Amino acid sequence: MDVRYDLSPGFDFAVGGAATLQQAQGTHTVWVTASPGVKWTQLAATPDLTVISAARSYAPRSTTKETWFALVQHPRMLNDNKVNIAPSRFGDIIATFGMPAWGDSGGHLGIVWEGDVSWATKLYQGKALIGEGVDHVQAEVAPGRLPYRLVLDSTRGAGMSPYATSSHTEWKFTSSTAAVEGAYLPLVQLDYGVSTDLSGKARRHSDLKVTPSHLTGGPSSHTIRSVALQISYDDGATWHKLALRHLGGDWKAHLAAPSKARFATLRVTAGDTQGNSVSQTVVRAFGLK
Repeated sequence: MDVRYDLSPGFDFAVGGAATLQQAQGTHTVWVTASPGVKWTQLAATPDLTVISAARSYAPRSTTKETWFALVQHPRMLNDNKVNIAPSRFGDIIATFGMPAWGDSGGHLGIVWEGDVSWATKLYQGKALIGEGVDHVQAEVAPGRLPYRLVLDSTRGAGMSPYATSSHTEWKFTSSTAAVEGAYLPLVQLDYGVSTDLSGKARRHSDLKVTPSHLTGGPSSHTIRSVALQISYDDGATWHKLALRHLGGDWKAHLAAPSKARFATLRVTAGDTQGNSVSQTVVRAFGLK
């Protein structure tokens, strides 16, 4: 299913058209109004996963390609599409409004609405737990600038997907009193790139890419200077550090998986120069062939 939302200038909400049924695997072509003042957000859904894009404009007579549902599926947030709200601070209240745990490699956030899935979200100030919930958390915090930690754990039954069966993400950030209208938290986001076949399996000798970024309106993504990547072939029992090459906004590694390995589990850390960081583990991020 495909739905495209019009983010018209002056509107505080997204206007969606009728859903269009499409094949989940294949090519889908959409024609849209192209103008710098017109932005669009797209939603694509299968019975077990819904993914939503960031807002974007298109240049007249241009062609843009996007990939949907591709691995690695992982916790990933967006804050510029008027369809969802990223974790924010309103005055001295920090709140999350849903924690999408299965975003794809195309930079889309991803949600599983029902089935054998679970979320657990916790908010810490220093070592003190100050709020917890499933995917919605709200906590009144002390005024002034202090360090915080937002933790998200998710699970998905192997009967729903053999990949991203569980994940653990910790965002460390500093935050001070915000305007009552709210400010997004400076949470470092991660995106991944690995070439797989339609069954989600990569070659044992493949290139793997990690792209860290900040949400729109947050610190510049250029402030992210440190990235580390570890890989496991036994669901996290043992880990191997991969060498990374920094190219533009990407950090790239080469995969050399053992012959008997069936899955790759990833653990990535990334941090910026302002003390904001993320650590993310995705169990069975993709398969191996």
